[in-house]
Amino acid sequence: MNCDIDSEKSRLRTLLMRSHDMSPEEADLKLERSSISIHVAPGALNTPAGQAALVTSILLGARCFGKVKLSGDFDHDISAANLPLGASVQEVMAAVGATVEVVPSCRTLAIGPHQADISAPPQVELGWNGWYAYASPGQSKHELGDGSNALAGIAAAAMGLGSVFMSELGDPNAGRHVQEISLWSPGAIDDPIGPSHYSLPTSLWMIGLGNLGQAYLWCLSWLPYADPSSVNLMLQDFDKVSKENWGTSILVQRGKYGMLKTRAAEDWALHLGFSASRLDRRLDEHMRRAPTEPGIALVGLDKMAPRRLLGIPGFRHIIDSGLGSTVRNFREFRVNAFGEHDDPKLHFQGVKDRAREDLDSVLELPAYKRLLSQSTDGNCGVLTLAGQPIVLPFISALTAALAISQAIRIENGLPPNRTIVGRVNDMRNLRAVRSPA
Repeated sequence: MNCDIDSEKSRLRTLLMRSHDMSPEEADLKLERSSISIHVAPGALNTPAGQAALVTSILLGARCFGKVKLSGDFDHDISAANLPLGASVQEVMAAVGATVEVVPSCRTLAIGPHQADISAPPQVELGWNGWYAYASPGQSKHELGDGSNALAGIAAAAMGLGSVFMSELGDPNAGRHVQEISLWSPGAIDDPIGPSHYSLPTSLWMIGLGNLGQAYLWCLSWLPYADPSSVNLMLQDFDKVSKENWGTSILVQRGKYGMLKTRAAEDWALHLGFSASRLDRRLDEHMRRAPTEPGIALVGLDKMAPRRLLGIPGFRHIIDSGLGSTVRNFREFRVNAFGEHDDPKLHFQGVKDRAREDLDSVLELPAYKRLLSQSTDGNCGVLTLAGQPIVLPFISALTAALAISQAIRIENGLPPNRTIVGRVNDMRNLRAVRSPA
Protein backbone atom coordinates (compact mmCIF):
# COMPACT_ATOMS: atom_id res chain seq x y z
CA MET A 1 0.00 0.00 0.00
CA ASN A 2 1.29 3.41 -0.94
CA CYS A 3 1.40 5.64 2.15
CA ASP A 4 1.38 9.01 0.39
CA ILE A 5 1.99 11.81 2.90
CA ASP A 6 2.22 14.58 0.32
CA SER A 7 -1.52 15.17 0.00
CA GLU A 8 -2.75 18.75 0.18
CA LYS A 9 -5.24 17.60 2.81
CA SER A 10 -2.96 15.18 4.63
CA ARG A 11 -3.79 16.63 8.08
CA LEU A 12 -7.51 16.00 7.49
CA ARG A 13 -6.69 12.49 6.32
CA THR A 14 -4.74 12.01 9.55
CA LEU A 15 -7.79 13.08 11.58
CA LEU A 16 -10.06 10.62 9.76
CA MET A 17 -7.58 7.78 10.14
CA ARG A 18 -7.25 8.31 13.89
CA SER A 19 -10.88 9.12 14.69
CA HIS A 20 -12.67 6.77 12.27
CA ASP A 21 -10.13 3.95 11.74
CA MET A 22 -9.88 4.63 8.00
CA SER A 23 -7.13 3.74 5.60
CA PRO A 24 -5.49 6.62 3.71
CA GLU A 25 -7.50 5.68 0.63
CA GLU A 26 -10.79 5.59 2.55
CA ALA A 27 -10.04 8.93 4.17
CA ASP A 28 -9.17 10.52 0.83
CA LEU A 29 -12.42 9.19 -0.68
CA LYS A 30 -14.50 10.63 2.18
CA LEU A 31 -12.81 14.01 1.80
CA GLU A 32 -13.36 13.96 -1.96
CA ARG A 33 -17.08 13.21 -1.53
CA SER A 34 -17.69 15.77 1.21
CA SER A 35 -19.25 19.11 0.31
CA ILE A 36 -20.47 22.37 1.80
CA SER A 37 -23.01 24.88 0.51
CA ILE A 38 -22.53 28.59 1.17
CA HIS A 39 -25.62 30.74 0.74
CA VAL A 40 -25.35 34.54 0.69
CA ALA A 41 -28.35 36.53 1.90
CA PRO A 42 -29.34 39.69 0.00
CA GLY A 43 -27.22 42.63 1.10
CA ALA A 44 -24.94 40.56 3.32
CA LEU A 45 -21.86 41.56 1.32
CA ASN A 46 -22.40 45.30 1.68
CA THR A 47 -20.09 45.42 4.72
CA PRO A 48 -16.49 44.41 5.46
CA ALA A 49 -17.70 41.76 7.94
CA GLY A 50 -19.91 40.14 5.30
CA GLN A 51 -17.20 40.12 2.67
CA ALA A 52 -14.61 38.74 5.11
CA ALA A 53 -17.05 36.05 6.27
CA LEU A 54 -17.76 34.89 2.73
CA VAL A 55 -14.18 34.90 1.41
CA THR A 56 -12.90 33.18 4.57
CA SER A 57 -15.66 30.57 4.24
CA ILE A 58 -14.75 29.90 0.60
CA LEU A 59 -11.00 29.57 1.17
CA LEU A 60 -11.22 27.49 4.33
CA GLY A 61 -14.19 25.48 3.08
CA ALA A 62 -12.11 24.37 0.09
CA ARG A 63 -9.43 23.15 2.49
CA CYS A 64 -11.85 21.12 4.62
CA PHE A 65 -14.33 19.77 2.07
CA GLY A 66 -14.12 18.14 -1.34
CA LYS A 67 -16.57 20.60 -2.92
CA VAL A 68 -17.64 24.16 -2.14
CA LYS A 69 -20.87 25.42 -3.75
CA LEU A 70 -22.27 28.95 -3.64
CA SER A 71 -25.79 30.27 -4.04
CA GLY A 72 -27.61 33.54 -3.37
CA ASP A 73 -26.42 37.11 -3.71
CA PHE A 74 -22.66 36.56 -4.12
CA ASP A 75 -21.98 38.45 -7.38
CA HIS A 76 -19.98 41.21 -5.71
CA ASP A 77 -16.60 42.86 -5.79
CA ILE A 78 -14.35 42.60 -2.75
CA SER A 79 -13.98 46.23 -1.74
CA ALA A 80 -12.95 45.76 1.89
CA ALA A 81 -9.56 44.15 1.18
CA ASN A 82 -6.95 44.29 -1.58
CA LEU A 83 -6.41 40.56 -1.88
CA PRO A 84 -3.83 38.99 -4.23
CA LEU A 85 -6.47 36.38 -5.12
CA GLY A 86 -8.58 38.90 -7.03
CA ALA A 87 -11.01 41.77 -6.68
CA SER A 88 -14.26 39.78 -6.95
CA VAL A 89 -15.91 36.82 -5.29
CA GLN A 90 -15.85 34.96 -8.61
CA GLU A 91 -12.06 35.26 -8.79
CA VAL A 92 -11.73 33.83 -5.29
CA MET A 93 -14.07 30.98 -6.25
CA ALA A 94 -11.96 30.24 -9.33
CA ALA A 95 -8.78 30.13 -7.24
CA VAL A 96 -10.08 27.15 -5.21
CA GLY A 97 -12.51 25.56 -7.68
CA ALA A 98 -15.76 26.57 -5.95
CA THR A 99 -18.90 26.19 -8.08
CA VAL A 100 -22.35 27.76 -8.38
CA GLU A 101 -25.68 26.16 -7.44
CA VAL A 102 -29.21 27.54 -7.56
CA VAL A 103 -30.18 26.60 -3.99
CA PRO A 104 -28.20 25.00 -1.14
CA SER A 105 -27.98 21.24 -1.61
CA CYS A 106 -26.06 20.04 1.44
CA ARG A 107 -24.80 21.22 4.83
CA THR A 108 -25.07 24.97 4.61
CA LEU A 109 -23.32 28.08 5.88
CA ALA A 110 -25.59 31.10 5.45
CA ILE A 111 -23.86 34.47 5.22
CA GLY A 112 -26.54 36.60 6.86
CA PRO A 113 -30.17 35.65 7.58
CA HIS A 114 -31.15 32.35 5.95
CA GLN A 115 -34.74 32.60 4.73
CA ALA A 116 -35.50 29.06 3.61
CA ASP A 117 -35.24 25.64 5.21
CA ILE A 118 -34.14 23.90 2.03
CA SER A 119 -30.79 22.29 2.76
CA ALA A 120 -29.47 19.33 4.70
CA PRO A 121 -28.58 19.89 8.36
CA PRO A 122 -26.80 21.51 9.88
CA GLN A 123 -27.79 24.91 8.58
CA VAL A 124 -25.59 27.47 10.28
CA GLU A 125 -26.26 31.19 9.99
CA LEU A 126 -23.39 33.66 10.37
CA GLY A 127 -23.78 37.15 11.76
CA TRP A 128 -22.03 40.01 13.54
CA ASN A 129 -22.42 43.30 15.35
CA GLY A 130 -19.26 45.31 15.90
CA TRP A 131 -16.77 43.02 17.67
CA TYR A 132 -19.44 40.41 18.35
CA ALA A 133 -19.70 37.36 16.07
CA TYR A 134 -22.03 34.37 16.05
CA ALA A 135 -22.79 31.15 14.19
CA SER A 136 -26.36 30.16 14.93
CA PRO A 137 -28.21 26.93 14.06
CA GLY A 138 -31.03 27.04 11.51
CA GLN A 139 -32.95 30.23 10.87
CA SER A 140 -31.99 32.35 13.86
CA LYS A 141 -34.15 35.35 12.92
CA HIS A 142 -31.22 37.57 13.98
CA GLU A 143 -30.78 40.89 12.25
CA LEU A 144 -27.27 41.81 11.20
CA GLY A 145 -25.76 44.61 13.25
CA ASP A 146 -22.76 46.83 12.60
CA GLY A 147 -20.69 45.12 9.91
CA SER A 148 -17.74 47.50 9.85
CA ASN A 149 -15.42 45.09 11.70
CA ALA A 150 -14.12 42.43 9.31
CA LEU A 151 -12.56 40.47 12.19
CA ALA A 152 -16.07 39.60 13.40
CA GLY A 153 -16.86 38.20 9.95
CA ILE A 154 -13.72 36.05 10.02
CA ALA A 155 -14.58 34.77 13.52
CA ALA A 156 -18.16 33.99 12.50
CA ALA A 157 -16.97 32.07 9.44
CA ALA A 158 -14.49 30.08 11.54
CA MET A 159 -17.11 29.11 14.13
CA GLY A 160 -19.64 28.22 11.43
CA LEU A 161 -17.18 26.08 9.51
CA GLY A 162 -16.33 24.34 12.76
CA SER A 163 -19.98 23.39 13.27
CA VAL A 164 -20.42 22.12 9.71
CA PHE A 165 -17.12 20.23 9.70
CA MET A 166 -17.82 18.53 13.04
CA SER A 167 -21.16 17.43 11.61
CA GLU A 168 -19.33 15.94 8.64
CA LEU A 169 -17.20 13.99 11.13
CA GLY A 170 -20.37 12.56 12.68
CA ASP A 171 -20.72 14.74 15.78
CA PRO A 172 -24.51 14.63 16.55
CA ASN A 173 -24.35 17.89 18.52
CA ALA A 174 -22.62 19.91 15.81
CA GLY A 175 -24.63 22.90 14.65
CA ARG A 176 -27.24 22.57 17.42
CA HIS A 177 -25.99 25.38 19.67
CA VAL A 178 -25.20 29.03 19.06
CA GLN A 179 -21.47 29.64 18.92
CA GLU A 180 -20.70 33.26 19.81
CA ILE A 181 -17.85 35.45 20.93
CA SER A 182 -16.94 39.04 21.58
CA LEU A 183 -13.46 39.58 20.19
CA TRP A 184 -13.21 42.75 22.26
CA SER A 185 -14.29 41.14 25.55
CA PRO A 186 -13.94 37.37 25.12
CA GLY A 187 -15.51 35.32 27.87
CA ALA A 188 -17.50 38.31 29.15
CA ILE A 189 -20.75 40.05 28.36
CA ASP A 190 -19.94 43.51 29.69
CA ASP A 191 -19.16 45.04 26.29
CA PRO A 192 -19.68 42.50 23.49
CA ILE A 193 -20.04 45.01 20.66
CA GLY A 194 -16.94 47.00 21.63
CA PRO A 195 -15.85 50.41 20.37
CA SER A 196 -16.51 51.71 16.88
CA HIS A 197 -13.43 53.95 16.84
CA TYR A 198 -9.95 52.65 17.63
CA SER A 199 -6.34 52.81 16.47
CA LEU A 200 -4.74 49.95 14.55
CA PRO A 201 -1.28 48.44 15.20
CA THR A 202 1.22 49.45 12.55
CA SER A 203 4.42 47.74 13.76
CA LEU A 204 4.38 43.96 14.32
CA TRP A 205 7.00 41.21 14.50
CA MET A 206 5.53 37.92 13.30
CA ILE A 207 7.32 34.76 14.44
CA GLY A 208 6.25 31.57 12.70
CA LEU A 209 4.47 31.80 9.34
CA GLY A 210 2.70 28.47 9.20
CA ASN A 211 -1.03 28.09 9.70
CA LEU A 212 -1.27 30.56 12.62
CA GLY A 213 1.16 33.11 11.22
CA GLN A 214 -0.67 33.17 7.89
CA ALA A 215 -3.99 33.50 9.69
CA TYR A 216 -2.58 36.58 11.46
CA LEU A 217 -1.67 38.11 8.12
CA TRP A 218 -5.09 37.18 6.73
CA CYS A 219 -6.76 39.13 9.54
CA LEU A 220 -4.43 42.10 9.02
CA SER A 221 -5.40 42.07 5.33
CA TRP A 222 -8.93 43.16 6.27
CA LEU A 223 -8.13 45.95 8.74
CA PRO A 224 -9.11 49.43 7.47
CA TYR A 225 -5.70 51.06 7.37
CA ALA A 226 -5.97 54.60 6.00
CA ASP A 227 -2.35 54.34 4.83
CA PRO A 228 -1.21 50.71 4.33
CA SER A 229 2.36 51.88 3.71
CA SER A 230 2.54 52.90 7.38
CA VAL A 231 2.32 49.22 8.40
CA ASN A 232 5.73 47.73 9.18
CA LEU A 233 5.98 43.94 9.49
CA MET A 234 8.98 41.81 10.44
CA LEU A 235 8.39 38.30 9.04
CA GLN A 236 10.38 35.51 10.69
CA ASP A 237 10.50 31.81 9.78
CA PHE A 238 13.02 29.35 8.38
CA ASP A 239 10.78 26.76 6.70
CA LYS A 240 9.51 26.38 3.15
CA VAL A 241 5.97 26.05 1.83
CA SER A 242 5.11 22.42 1.06
CA LYS A 243 2.14 20.78 -0.60
CA GLU A 244 0.53 19.78 2.69
CA ASN A 245 0.57 23.41 3.86
CA TRP A 246 -2.25 24.20 1.43
CA GLY A 247 -4.73 22.33 3.63
CA THR A 248 -3.79 24.22 6.81
CA SER A 249 -2.55 27.69 5.76
CA ILE A 250 -4.96 30.21 4.26
CA LEU A 251 -2.45 32.20 2.18
CA VAL A 252 -0.91 29.22 0.39
CA GLN A 253 -1.99 28.96 -3.23
CA ARG A 254 -2.16 25.65 -5.06
CA GLY A 255 0.96 24.84 -7.04
CA LYS A 256 3.07 27.56 -5.40
CA TYR A 257 5.24 25.31 -3.26
CA GLY A 258 8.94 25.29 -2.42
CA MET A 259 9.47 28.97 -1.58
CA LEU A 260 10.36 30.18 1.88
CA LYS A 261 7.33 30.93 4.04
CA THR A 262 8.77 34.39 4.70
CA ARG A 263 8.89 35.02 0.96
CA ALA A 264 5.27 33.95 0.49
CA ALA A 265 4.18 36.19 3.38
CA GLU A 266 6.29 39.07 2.08
CA ASP A 267 4.69 38.84 -1.36
CA TRP A 268 1.24 38.94 0.23
CA ALA A 269 2.14 41.86 2.51
CA LEU A 270 3.65 43.91 -0.30
CA HIS A 271 0.54 43.41 -2.42
CA LEU A 272 -1.47 44.89 0.46
CA GLY A 273 0.82 47.92 0.40
CA PHE A 274 2.52 47.08 3.70
CA SER A 275 6.23 47.49 4.37
CA ALA A 276 7.81 44.12 5.15
CA SER A 277 11.23 42.84 6.20
CA ARG A 278 12.27 39.18 6.31
CA LEU A 279 14.24 37.24 8.87
CA ASP A 280 14.91 33.79 7.40
CA ARG A 281 16.13 32.09 10.56
CA ARG A 282 14.94 30.34 13.70
CA LEU A 283 14.29 32.17 16.92
CA ASP A 284 17.28 31.49 19.18
CA GLU A 285 18.95 32.74 22.34
CA HIS A 286 21.13 35.21 20.39
CA MET A 287 18.34 37.26 18.80
CA ARG A 288 17.84 40.84 19.99
CA ARG A 289 15.35 43.45 18.84
CA ALA A 290 16.71 46.83 17.75
CA PRO A 291 14.92 49.89 19.17
CA THR A 292 13.58 50.81 15.73
CA GLU A 293 12.12 47.34 15.08
CA PRO A 294 8.55 46.26 15.93
CA GLY A 295 7.91 45.89 19.66
CA ILE A 296 4.77 43.76 19.50
CA ALA A 297 5.38 40.11 18.63
CA LEU A 298 2.66 37.91 17.12
CA VAL A 299 3.78 34.33 17.67
CA GLY A 300 2.57 31.13 16.01
CA LEU A 301 4.95 28.33 17.01
CA ASP A 302 4.24 24.62 17.44
CA LYS A 303 6.82 23.73 20.10
CA MET A 304 7.51 24.80 23.66
CA ALA A 305 11.30 25.15 23.44
CA PRO A 306 11.30 28.28 21.22
CA ARG A 307 8.43 29.77 23.26
CA ARG A 308 10.73 29.78 26.28
CA LEU A 309 13.07 32.07 24.30
CA LEU A 310 10.46 34.75 23.59
CA GLY A 311 11.56 36.91 26.51
CA ILE A 312 15.13 37.28 25.22
CA PRO A 313 14.77 39.61 22.18
CA GLY A 314 13.23 42.44 24.23
CA PHE A 315 9.69 42.76 22.90
CA ARG A 316 7.37 45.17 24.69
CA HIS A 317 4.43 42.84 24.20
CA ILE A 318 4.17 39.21 23.11
CA ILE A 319 0.93 37.63 21.86
CA ASP A 320 1.43 33.89 21.61
CA SER A 321 -1.18 31.48 20.24
CA GLY A 322 -1.29 27.70 20.40
CA LEU A 323 -3.54 24.94 19.08
CA GLY A 324 -4.29 21.38 20.05
CA SER A 325 -3.00 18.76 17.63
CA THR A 326 -4.32 15.34 18.66
CA VAL A 327 -7.64 13.53 18.27
CA ARG A 328 -8.38 14.43 21.88
CA ASN A 329 -7.55 18.13 21.77
CA PHE A 330 -7.47 19.34 18.13
CA ARG A 331 -10.53 21.57 18.77
CA GLU A 332 -8.73 23.53 21.50
CA PHE A 333 -7.00 26.90 21.19
CA ARG A 334 -5.36 29.41 23.50
CA VAL A 335 -3.95 32.94 23.32
CA ASN A 336 -1.47 34.30 25.88
CA ALA A 337 -0.37 37.93 26.19
CA PHE A 338 2.88 38.89 27.93
CA GLY A 339 4.14 42.35 28.84
CA GLU A 340 7.77 43.48 28.76
CA HIS A 341 8.25 42.49 32.41
CA ASP A 342 6.79 38.99 31.93
CA ASP A 343 9.04 36.07 31.12
CA PRO A 344 7.45 33.42 28.91
CA LYS A 345 10.15 31.02 30.07
CA LEU A 346 8.60 30.98 33.53
CA HIS A 347 5.08 30.64 32.14
CA PHE A 348 6.02 27.63 30.00
CA GLN A 349 8.41 26.09 32.52
CA GLY A 350 7.71 22.38 32.82
CA VAL A 351 5.09 22.45 30.06
CA LYS A 352 5.65 19.59 27.66
CA ASP A 353 4.95 19.62 23.95
CA ARG A 354 1.52 18.36 23.02
CA ALA A 355 2.17 18.86 19.34
CA ARG A 356 2.16 15.14 18.68
CA GLU A 357 0.35 12.22 20.19
CA ASP A 358 2.58 9.57 21.64
CA LEU A 359 3.84 7.70 18.59
CA ASP A 360 3.40 4.28 20.17
CA SER A 361 -0.28 4.92 20.97
CA VAL A 362 -0.96 6.07 17.40
CA LEU A 363 0.73 3.01 15.97
CA GLU A 364 -1.59 0.85 18.09
CA LEU A 365 -4.61 2.12 16.15
CA PRO A 366 -5.98 -0.52 13.74
CA ALA A 367 -5.52 1.64 10.64
CA TYR A 368 -1.81 2.12 11.40
CA LYS A 369 -1.32 -1.54 12.26
CA ARG A 370 -2.64 -2.43 8.82
CA LEU A 371 -0.26 0.05 7.21
CA LEU A 372 2.70 -1.35 9.13
CA SER A 373 1.87 -4.88 8.03
CA GLN A 374 1.80 -3.78 4.38
CA SER A 375 4.71 -1.34 4.43
CA THR A 376 7.35 -1.72 1.73
CA ASP A 377 9.65 1.12 2.79
CA GLY A 378 10.84 -0.08 6.17
CA ASN A 379 7.92 1.65 7.90
CA CYS A 380 9.37 5.09 7.08
CA GLY A 381 6.17 6.39 5.48
CA VAL A 382 3.95 5.00 8.22
CA LEU A 383 6.06 6.54 10.98
CA THR A 384 5.97 9.91 9.25
CA LEU A 385 2.21 9.69 8.83
CA ALA A 386 1.76 8.64 12.48
CA GLY A 387 3.80 11.63 13.66
CA GLN A 388 1.69 14.23 11.87
CA PRO A 389 -0.18 16.66 14.13
CA ILE A 390 -3.81 17.45 13.33
CA VAL A 391 -4.35 21.06 12.23
CA LEU A 392 -7.67 22.54 11.07
CA PRO A 393 -7.50 25.97 9.39
CA PHE A 394 -10.78 27.37 10.75
CA ILE A 395 -9.42 26.99 14.30
CA SER A 396 -6.33 28.96 13.25
CA ALA A 397 -8.55 31.70 11.78
CA LEU A 398 -10.62 32.10 14.96
CA THR A 399 -7.49 32.11 17.12
CA ALA A 400 -5.85 34.71 14.89
CA ALA A 401 -8.90 36.99 15.06
CA LEU A 402 -8.64 36.86 18.86
CA ALA A 403 -4.88 37.51 18.80
CA ILE A 404 -5.15 40.50 16.43
CA SER A 405 -7.92 41.89 18.63
CA GLN A 406 -5.53 41.71 21.57
CA ALA A 407 -2.92 43.64 19.56
CA ILE A 408 -5.54 46.31 18.85
CA ARG A 409 -6.35 46.60 22.56
CA ILE A 410 -2.64 47.07 23.30
CA GLU A 411 -2.35 49.70 20.57
CA ASN A 412 -5.15 51.63 22.25
CA GLY A 413 -3.50 51.54 25.67
CA LEU A 414 -5.89 48.94 27.08
CA PRO A 415 -4.94 45.73 28.89
CA PRO A 416 -5.16 42.60 26.75
CA ASN A 417 -6.37 39.27 28.07
CA ARG A 418 -3.52 37.47 29.78
CA THR A 419 -5.03 34.12 28.75
CA ILE A 420 -7.87 33.05 26.48
CA VAL A 421 -8.68 29.34 26.19
CA GLY A 422 -11.54 27.59 24.42
CA ARG A 423 -12.81 24.84 22.15
CA VAL A 424 -14.06 25.77 18.72
CA ASN A 425 -17.04 23.39 18.92
CA ASP A 426 -18.28 24.78 22.26
CA MET A 427 -17.63 28.47 22.77
CA ARG A 428 -19.83 28.41 25.90
CA ASN A 429 -16.78 27.11 27.76
CA LEU A 430 -14.42 29.87 26.60
CA ARG A 431 -12.45 31.38 29.46
CA ALA A 432 -10.49 34.64 29.51
CA VAL A 433 -8.40 36.36 32.18
CA ARG A 434 -7.77 40.10 31.75
CA SER A 435 -4.22 41.36 32.33
CA PRO A 436 -3.54 44.11 34.85
CA ALA A 437 -3.57 47.58 33.31
